[in-house]
Amino acid sequence: MLLKKTSKQACPISKGSESMQKFWKEVSSIKRDLKKLGVKKKDLIVVEIALSNWKAFFSLAPLSRAIHELGADISVFTHHKGKNNMLENLKICWKSYKKKEKELIDFISDVEKKDKKKEFRKLFKEPEFMLKGTNSGFKEERSGKIIRYRTSWLNQRRRNNLKLRKTAKNILKNAFGLKKDETFSVVFELVPKRLDLPLQDYLDNFAIAYSFANEAKKICRKVYLGSSTMKESQLDFPVRCDDLAATLKGCWYDRNVNEEVFKKFKKFALKHNMNFEFADAVFGIHGKGYAGKHIFGLTVGYPDLQRKTRWQSPGQMFLKPFWLKQTAIDRRRPTMRYAITETLPIERFVNSCNIDYMELRKRYAKIKKILELGDKLYVEGKKLGRFKTEFSVDLKTVKLFESDDANLKSKINHEAKKLFNVLAGNYGNFPAGEVFFTPGRMQGKMMADVTVSIDRSYVIPKNNPLVIEFRGFRYKITNGPKKIIKAIEKKKKESWQLIKQMEKTKALPKRIIETYKKNFNGIGEVAINTNPNAKLGRYLIECEKIAKMMHVAIGSGYEPERETLYHIDAVINAPRQKLNVFVKKRNEKIFIIKRGELLI
Repeated sequence: MLLKKTSKQACPISKGSESMQKFWKEVSSIKRDLKKLGVKKKDLIVVEIALSNWKAFFSLAPLSRAIHELGADISVFTHHKGKNNMLENLKICWKSYKKKEKELIDFISDVEKKDKKKEFRKLFKEPEFMLKGTNSGFKEERSGKIIRYRTSWLNQRRRNNLKLRKTAKNILKNAFGLKKDETFSVVFELVPKRLDLPLQDYLDNFAIAYSFANEAKKICRKVYLGSSTMKESQLDFPVRCDDLAATLKGCWYDRNVNEEVFKKFKKFALKHNMNFEFADAVFGIHGKGYAGKHIFGLTVGYPDLQRKTRWQSPGQMFLKPFWLKQTAIDRRRPTMRYAITETLPIERFVNSCNIDYMELRKRYAKIKKILELGDKLYVEGKKLGRFKTEFSVDLKTVKLFESDDANLKSKINHEAKKLFNVLAGNYGNFPAGEVFFTPGRMQGKMMADVTVSIDRSYVIPKNNPLVIEFRGFRYKITNGPKKIIKAIEKKKKESWQLIKQMEKTKALPKRIIETYKKNFNGIGEVAINTNPNAKLGRYLIECEKIAKMMHVAIGSGYEPERETLYHIDAVINAPRQKLNVFVKKRNEKIFIIKRGELLI
């Protein structure tokens, strides 16, 4: 639920092209300006801009790259109407911590009863530099120096892409169903130091994010754009103001919980009249990396009001995914609906997302009906080299055949409410287009030969596929590229360390930790892809939607009692493998895919 050469327009622009030469020249120029300011490794630069200031927004591309080359972190806050209230709350915390204000220190001290490394208080250190967007450039708060905007690299046709704006409008209207009184948030990617993905993808993501924000502000009450430095590991220390912002939101949401740490936070927040806004809908663009560990979630956790369970993060608590144990226990309603995409090139994003979502839902309904007819799903392909896809899936224990049809108009997942009697939120992908479920048992072997998503999307070489064997509920990887297997092992190792840390601090209930452990080497998802416009490429989120193909995920599943801390999708090229996908009813084969062609 998260190759062939792409079109000439969608291909990454080489460093030698005119626009890329301008970009790298501007990065070098900004880097010199930052050095003059005194920016050094591990510094934090907070940037505040108005949504209307397009020059400031697109200048974030070379600015973020320059900051990352210096080894510093950046966090971006925008404001649409008035000030960014979260940034104002952070300023209160920075000032109060500098003054060693009693109410704040009491709150921090209570957290540190479990945070033995005393990492939590580091989040309250004010940024080394604050940049604010003005008419002429980014103005540094303390020195008053101006770093002028750099947008000569920007192709104006990409900034004002009519097809992109239409796509954003279509998604906001027909998928999100955005309303006048709602708040919409867009999360985008900055340009990292290490480019494992094409630079043009990152640059295009700025245009996609800005188009969504501008179309959204025509519809809803308020819009926010935000981003920060991504980390290489789930265990890395996070961008401190972002982790603090998440903590403040989570603690405010839990301010009436009968625990000392939340009572102390509430006392501090009320003293300063802190104001919190919660997004009703969120659209996130993700490339590579992690936010880092969430310190409060790993040490304290976020309880429900009755203190019968705890959440790992505010995001989980606000969304309430239907497959998490906490969702059934926490009586509060979800506060948001959430959808993600990858750093897709504009042309790919438009082509695969500007579709008829009603037709997509009709296709899902037909496939679901077939899956409900049989006790087993059979998947059989032809042998290619040493390997062959051939496995069966037990359907008798499947409780929910779900669709990623981008139906995000409600904060409540009504199908999950009907089946599991839970108030769960809605989550989706763009591009949309898959019918997925969590299998009980599987037998056989799959040959993934397209893409896999770990810390980012990886292309799987055709001559060295990722081969996974299934035995009941468990899986075993028996072949694959060293780089991909190493990345999977790294993610699993870090996820296990997070589980052990939460177990030690008791940040989550024991029964949830035990569920994470039990499912750690389990199979999470089987899916049939349904998007007619999605094409082959380097991007898992698009490949896992290509009509005619399938994907399988290891790790966390999408039913209660099946969750753990990682979810890795891998795509099977059904046309190449001449895949047959069918169920049996009274010995009759009812095909969904036949010899690599989708029949629905």
